Amino acid sequence: MRISKYDSLPAEAVLIRTEVFMTEQRFKDEFDDTDETAVHYVAFDDDGTPVGVCRTFPGSDPGERVFGRLSVRKPWRGKGIGREIISFAENNVREEGAVSLRLHAQVTAAGFYEKLGYTEFGEPDYDEHVLHIWMKKDLT
Repeated sequence: MRISKYDSLPAEAVLIRTEVFMTEQRFKDEFDDTDETAVHYVAFDDDGTPVGVCRTFPGSDPGERVFGRLSVRKPWRGKGIGREIISFAENNVREEGAVSLRLHAQVTAAGFYEKLGYTEFGEPDYDEHVLHIWMKKDLT
């Protein structure tokens, strides 16, 4: 597997996010203006098939980045790809000077992020029809 970093939204990310968030999970407002300025990461399997994606962008606090839109295509789930994408993104934002990472996790995925060192803060809220919780991680 390899992970590539993009400064603009690549077609592979559109494909994966459309498949996972819009088709499977029925989100309607998947793409937004943040996509134009975010850094996008796409994981490819050994055959070059795009299998997972995420994005990062500057947060509101100095040294903070926001992580989001992590998705792995169904046939490749449960193989550690999500963890690898997160690790890759964390290392990249750390190298760029980030000291913390924040994300808005689906509540059903909060345990996954907790295992990777993220802690919940604030109250759960809805993004469209799915309950989410804010989580953060210190990168120092």
